[in-house]
Amino acid sequence: MHYMDKIIFCSKKHSKVLFSWILSYLIVIISILVVSSLIYFISSSIIHRNINRVNQGYLEQMKLITDNQMKQVKQLTSRIALSSDLTTIMYEKSSKRLNIIYTKIQMIKDFKGYMATNACIEHFYVYFRNSNQIIDWETTAAPDIYYGIKEWEYFGDFDKWKKIITGGYNGRFIPYSHIKKDGAVLKSVVYIQSFPLAWNNEFLGNIVMIINKDNIMSVIEKMEQSSNRHVFVLDSNNDIVFGKKDFVLPHVLKYENLNDADPFSKMEINGEEYAVYKIKSNINSWKYIMAVPISSYMEQLNYVKKFTITVFLICLAVGICFAILFARKNYVPLNEIVNLIKKNGIFSASSDVFKNEYILVKNSIGKIISEKSNIAKKLENQKEIILNSFLIRLFKGRLLSSLKFEENLKYYNISLESNGFAVVIFQIISQNRFQNDSFTVLQISIKNIVNDIINCKFKAYTAIEDENIVSLINPQSRYKKDISSELFSICLDIQAAVSEHYNTDLVIAISSTYQNMCEISVAYSEAVSKVEEIALYGKSQIVKHDKTAIRSYNFYYPFNLQQQIINEVKMGNYHNASRIIDEIFEKNFNKMEITKKLAVCLIFNVAGTMIKIVNDIYGENEKDFTDNMNKINSMLSIGNIYKIKDNLTEMIKDTCRSINEKKTKHNTQLNNSIKNYINENFSDSSLNISMIASHFGMNGSYVARFFRTQNNCTINDYINEVRLKYSYNILKNSDLSIKKIAGKSGYSSIVTYIRIFKKNQGMTPGEYRKIYS
Repeated sequence: MHYMDKIIFCSKKHSKVLFSWILSYLIVIISILVVSSLIYFISSSIIHRNINRVNQGYLEQMKLITDNQMKQVKQLTSRIALSSDLTTIMYEKSSKRLNIIYTKIQMIKDFKGYMATNACIEHFYVYFRNSNQIIDWETTAAPDIYYGIKEWEYFGDFDKWKKIITGGYNGRFIPYSHIKKDGAVLKSVVYIQSFPLAWNNEFLGNIVMIINKDNIMSVIEKMEQSSNRHVFVLDSNNDIVFGKKDFVLPHVLKYENLNDADPFSKMEINGEEYAVYKIKSNINSWKYIMAVPISSYMEQLNYVKKFTITVFLICLAVGICFAILFARKNYVPLNEIVNLIKKNGIFSASSDVFKNEYILVKNSIGKIISEKSNIAKKLENQKEIILNSFLIRLFKGRLLSSLKFEENLKYYNISLESNGFAVVIFQIISQNRFQNDSFTVLQISIKNIVNDIINCKFKAYTAIEDENIVSLINPQSRYKKDISSELFSICLDIQAAVSEHYNTDLVIAISSTYQNMCEISVAYSEAVSKVEEIALYGKSQIVKHDKTAIRSYNFYYPFNLQQQIINEVKMGNYHNASRIIDEIFEKNFNKMEITKKLAVCLIFNVAGTMIKIVNDIYGENEKDFTDNMNKINSMLSIGNIYKIKDNLTEMIKDTCRSINEKKTKHNTQLNNSIKNYINENFSDSSLNISMIASHFGMNGSYVARFFRTQNNCTINDYINEVRLKYSYNILKNSDLSIKKIAGKSGYSSIVTYIRIFKKNQGMTPGEYRKIYS
């Protein structure tokens, strides 16, 4: 009969099998396609969420940058408003007094420093209402003169500008725009704060800050260039503070229409659907808004959707064809098997059991199972491996419910002498002589030693599980008590034998003794827990499980100690920092019994403290930061508590040494700078500690203590020494009067000069001139 005729014949006669295969293939194909479709819908949802999260993150970034700059502006404004110089001037109606002029000069000098250190401010000035004066970081003048001097494009119309600066404001951001000389419209943001800060109806002037928009606009442009987003900052008057100048604000995006409770919403703008994200500022009433056309990211999703549907239909059509083809192709071997069974006469073609091919094959295999004796011989050769697997499952409590458990015990020649059980786990922690040989060979050798020594007194059944050698101990019925003490003595002998023959160290954990086979898994869990804990210490040890032991369910690492470590390291106090580390490890690993999980948590907490230190000290130095982070990663990969402590202490030592070196260098540079400043300004009679401290932006008391520590003399002593040295030379080489010499040397009073001169030289300046001239 032709090949295809045979196939058709078989499919007609036994169509149930062929149909089942075709249906099975189709179910598998359809299941895969259904799962793929489900994955598509889940992926689409995830993409939507991720897009929303990314856009919200962009807006949060913009808010953070802008709010930080506005916060800096407010802080600088408050600093100026509370300064003593401003307080001195704001009540004065005349600006011609000498102390007022000096105060203004000091303010201009301070303002220069503020401009140099505040990049977010483009310009600022202070208007004094009583004296009708304006002071900035370069000059002071009346408003009309100031306007004429500056000719700033920020001012625009003079009347409009003057009206703004003479009004009263309790800290207000004002969008300000005007037409420049070239016809372009300039938009900026001005922050105005009246003073004094606690003014009610009467104020004495305004502090005006013109904000630099470049940083904020660069963020907006960066956010808008990746897609056709519209990003802007809106104030409560519906004015766009920051954003595109040509963007027309739709009605739906008005300030009052934006609900603060919902950071994301969909809106129709100019006939197109937009996703709108909004966040309110923490500093003022501004709202940060991003409007993204939904079509900009739906195009890709629609493409994926069409592609998925097309692939689904193609796969379904191809799957149906292949299902039929493979079902027919796979049916041929089954038909050959049926013919082979018939040919060998295992069953006749007219047998009643022949209902379909599967039943025929099933009954045929049943007869073949009679060769069980041959299979049993093969299993006998693998009995040791199977016994090992049986014991491991017994330790883990997976066999006690088995109906053939008792039969398995007999099969493996396991004879229990009592209902008492204990578990001992041996873990190898070093293998010096076997480092080039198979680790498995070493485990088997140690397993044999364990069986030989324990079986001298108790029944022992030992298995190898991963890195552990696990023994089930079954004492004789005469042992009615806990046998852990006897086992401890036996384990000492095992440890000595293994160390002598293989130069290998063992960690050994002994469980409590239990009187029920169902509790073998409990004993095993005790031993596993113990061996994990003591393995942390990285040394040979034998430990018994103690039910009465007080275990700690928390580790000792209070927040104040964390902060102390950070502070001591930052100050370069290595000995104090290492003492705190010693205290932490002493209390956690010598005075308490904590679990492995708690120990790991403690190590990660200590590592977190080190990461904070590294970030604070080396955050701006990429190489040092990376090197120290690599040291922390290496430390976390160590499994030994004491090695971790040594690495941690060494890292703290290196960090403290680096800090102390930098501190010494900084002190030398500062000391030289102070001396140079005194040498350059000693002729100024107002030179004193306050003036020097102000120049360096430091506290006067700190400067005085620092100078005395570095030079073993006070600043005043050093100033007098420099002035006197200068006056010695003039006395010797000129005919100037003593009074003029005193003035040129920096002394405002000749009496003071003569007193100090006589104290240092033991004679008056006149007597000195007579002797040395």
